[in-house]
Amino acid sequence: YAKLGSSASGTRPEIRREMVMNCERLLLEVVAREKTNISPETILQHVQPDGISFNTVMKAWAGMSPKHRGNSKDEYAKTISSATAERTEGILEMMHEYYEKERAHMNTIETIQASWRERGGSSIAL
Repeated sequence: YAKLGSSASGTRPEIRREMVMNCERLLLEVVAREKTNISPETILQHVQPDGISFNTVMKAWAGMSPKHRGNSKDEYAKTISSATAERTEGILEMMHEYYEKERAHMNTIETIQASWRERGGSSIAL
């Protein structure tokens, strides 16, 4: 989806926008999967987003922005550029929140493991 959403693909803007939105939708499904009941046969339950996942979506949104040289007076291009910048920034914020949550979760697991070992427990793998 991200590749097809690129302005270099030569695809019409409305189709590119739909491809980029599909790319974002997949990322959102993966990030939100723990909040939803996903059936066991869904591949998304085995996928964890990483920096590449988030960056791919951000690059796809950035690619939607019209290429203009210098100070363009085209209001439509400015509106599209502003909207794509907002979407890209939203994905960046989501990435930051996701990693902060994952880091806190890992710190909790490490703390529990250390506490268990201090109390004489054997090594545990979570």
